[in-house]
Amino acid sequence: MTVRHLGIAVVIGVQLLALAAIPARSVRTRAVGQDVALWTAPVDPYDVLSGYYVTLTYEAESAVTSDTRKFEKHDDVWVTIRRGEPAWTQVSVRKERPAASPDELSLRARWNGWRVEIANAGRLYIPEDERDRASKLLGDVRGRALVDLKVDADGDVSVLRLRVGDATFGEPR
Repeated sequence: MTVRHLGIAVVIGVQLLALAAIPARSVRTRAVGQDVALWTAPVDPYDVLSGYYVTLTYEAESAVTSDTRKFEKHDDVWVTIRRGEPAWTQVSVRKERPAASPDELSLRARWNGWRVEIANAGRLYIPEDERDRASKLLGDVRGRALVDLKVDADGDVSVLRLRVGDATFGEPR
C-alpha cells in the first residue's frame, strides 16, 4: 500500500467514524436509559426528504417556573420531571442541573425565548401507510397522546413511540 492509498484510507476512516458518532448518543440512551412517558399534543407535518413525521411538543415543555424569567434565548436548561401515572410531570426548569432524586429525572433542553424544547425529542417518523390512521386517532382524542422516551443518566433523550389510545406508532412496546 502506498502513502497515497494510506492517506485516502485514513480520510475515509475518519469520515466513517464521524458518521457513526452521530447516532451513538441515541443508541446509548436507548440501551441504558430509563423509560419515561410524557403527554404531547403532536402536529403532523411532511418533510420531502424524510417523509411524514410527527412534531412533538410536550406539556412538560410549556409549564413555566419563576426561573424562566432569568433565561436568555438559546440558553441550555434542565427540565426536571417527576414520575406519575400515566405520564411524568414537570417539576422545574433550571439553568443548573438539580441533584438526583429517586422519583425525578432531569432532561437536557433549550429555552427558545418563550418555552422550553427538550433536546432530541421533537420528531417521530411515522410510515406513510400509517399516517391517516394516526391522524384520525389523534383527532378523536383532540390531539392529546403519550410519547414513550428513554432518558439516560446524562439527561439525553431518545423518542421511542407515540401512543394514542390502544394504538402505537414507532417502536413496538
